[in-house]
Amino acid sequence: MTSPAEIFARLGGDIVDPPITMPASQPLELSGEAVRARLCVFVNEMGEECALRPDLTLPVALAQAEQGVSGETVKRYAARAFRLPVVPGDALEFTQVGFERYGAPSTAETDAESFALVCEAAEAAGANACDAR
Repeated sequence: MTSPAEIFARLGGDIVDPPITMPASQPLELSGEAVRARLCVFVNEMGEECALRPDLTLPVALAQAEQGVSGETVKRYAARAFRLPVVPGDALEFTQVGFERYGAPSTAETDAESFALVCEAAEAAGANACDAR
């Protein structure tokens, strides 16, 4: 059986695994204080408030913004992320598998291709079948 990471590999691009820790201000500035309840926050040795990455999208996007985009760029990941549980049984640590596309044409075809890959990956991971028609 094909894994979600293998499905996303069809897009090409680089596999990335950004740092596990980040300044807590980054997710808080972008998502607001409401996200604080889910962040794994701590103070580092220099007194700065830090967080374990709550997802991969934010640190991958921030790294790409620093590099800039010229042409289409794909970044793929299958790495750990961390969120405080909301209900008993929720995992603190989980593996997020996904991709980010930068500089791709903003067309219905590009969106449909991305959606079809996500549906196929979700089905491969055991989610209910998707219909990408």
